[in-house]
Amino acid sequence: MFRSAPFWVAVALVAVLVAGGVFRSDGDRKKLRLDEFESKVASGQVKDATITDRDAAIQGELVNGDKYRVNYVRDDAEKVVDVLRSAGVHTKVDHQKDPIWWTIVQTFLPFVLLVGAFLFVMNTMQ
Repeated sequence: MFRSAPFWVAVALVAVLVAGGVFRSDGDRKKLRLDEFESKVASGQVKDATITDRDAAIQGELVNGDKYRVNYVRDDAEKVVDVLRSAGVHTKVDHQKDPIWWTIVQTFLPFVLLVGAFLFVMNTMQ
């Protein structure tokens, strides 16, 4: 069992998932609810905000120096941006794009799989 390739592939996959979870933490960012965030914006406690549109999240810094993160519903994006603009908060938008390597994989992987399946079928017919 321990000498088979699928076992070691599964172990490597679990190791990658665990490592990804450990290194993905938000660190010292305080998670806020949307209503808490809106009240802080209205009271002038928000210094700046970076809107990450793919994650539907806002990250930034409060006036007291605390870092925060808040999630919002994608349909509320316009409302959230309007609230930030009307309060005069320095706002940036991060249009998160796929890395180029992932775009290449998504483009060519179907063709590689089709050619591989074709070659497999042709090889088994001999």
